[in-house]
Amino acid sequence: MTKPPLPLYARQSSNALLAASDHLTLPVQITKGYVFLDGKVKDRSGVFMFDTGSPFPFFLNRDTIPLKLMKYISTGRAGSGQVLKVYQPEDVGAITLAGSVLNGVEPLRCTDFSFMTNMKKGGIRPDILGIAGLPLFRDDEFELNYATSSLDIYQINENGDPVIPHVKPQDIVVTLPFRYSSNYMPIVEFVIDGIEIELIFDTGAPGDLVLTPDARRVLVKAGRLRPSGNSFVIEGLTYQAIVLTADVPSVITGKSNSLKAGYSFLRHYRSVWNFNKQTITLLK
Repeated sequence: MTKPPLPLYARQSSNALLAASDHLTLPVQITKGYVFLDGKVKDRSGVFMFDTGSPFPFFLNRDTIPLKLMKYISTGRAGSGQVLKVYQPEDVGAITLAGSVLNGVEPLRCTDFSFMTNMKKGGIRPDILGIAGLPLFRDDEFELNYATSSLDIYQINENGDPVIPHVKPQDIVVTLPFRYSSNYMPIVEFVIDGIEIELIFDTGAPGDLVLTPDARRVLVKAGRLRPSGNSFVIEGLTYQAIVLTADVPSVITGKSNSLKAGYSFLRHYRSVWNFNKQTITLLK
């Protein structure tokens, strides 16, 4: 499987979290389906969202941290649609993540994430310092476990294998080789009754399902997609004879078929992510 060349910001990484050990367990907090790690910037304590869909080591929140701005970078949109003006901050200093003090992590970016912290307007939680993104973790193997609220990080050797073996073969549900999306998120193709659905793995997403009108009509008629309380269940997701069932918070009409494999999907498994080998392994 050919790996696409990664842009500089996606290649940037920091192994400071594992500077003194081969393995580290980080406690996480789950709020509204999002994963958070304790942190601190300057004298401000709070949490960072753990988001494998973010290409920066840290994407800081101007709404909760007083930051001096060095320069304007660009304007974009969050995954949920909000317009974001992105800046390079000045003189941030050390950043603490889950008890580890990180110095000189670059590149840093910041924006106004008040849509995530304003609880009067549907925010997630008021103490979000920003996002801890994939470059902090991509050089190691990590295991996310929603049941135990933990994120385990394992150093890998030159072959891409964890120095400390931690996966028992009998616990493996399926190992999924992935390709990268245009914005470098892992994608795996599944099929249901001949209908192809892309699973886009992203810890920073609740897990919405997008279907074309025709695909939705076929899946509903076959009983593969049905409402369940305030969400939906989709059955028959098949990868090389392995069949999975997922619950999704919403079904959206679109031009293609895709499932953001976030909280609603991942919470049913322990998931092991290895970007060196380009695999995600789902464990019982």
